[in-house]
Amino acid sequence: MTVRLVLLGQKTFGKSATGNTLLRKEVFATCQNEYCQVEEGEVAGRRITVIDTPGWYMNVSQCNQKTDEEIVRSLSLSPLGFHAVLLVVPLDLTFYNDTLKSVFHIYSEWRQSSTICPFI
Repeated sequence: MTVRLVLLGQKTFGKSATGNTLLRKEVFATCQNEYCQVEEGEVAGRRITVIDTPGWYMNVSQCNQKTDEEIVRSLSLSPLGFHAVLLVVPLDLTFYNDTLKSVFHIYSEWRQSSTICPFI
C-alpha cells in the first residue's frame, strides 16, 4: 500500500523541507514554489507519495486566483485520494483561526479528522 500525503501551509512555512524529511531525500526545492509537485519514495519498507503545494500569503489581499487554483489542483494529482493532509506550521508562529479557515475554505470537501498538523 502507498501512503498518500499532501502538504499545505503558508509561504515559507517549510512544506518542501517537511516533504524532503518525510521522503528522506532532497526532491522538493525549498524556495517559493508556484506549482504542485509530486514525489515518491520508500521509507521503512513503505511506499510514500508526497504532494507539495504552493503556499498562500498570511495577508489574504496578497493571495491570487492562480495560487488558489494550483492548490486545488493538488486534489487531482492523487486519483485515489489522500490518507492525510499535513498542515505545516512553524513552532514560532501564532496559529490564527483565519489560517485554519483558509485551509478549509480551499479544501471544503476534506474531513478535519484527516488533517495532521506537524509543527516545525
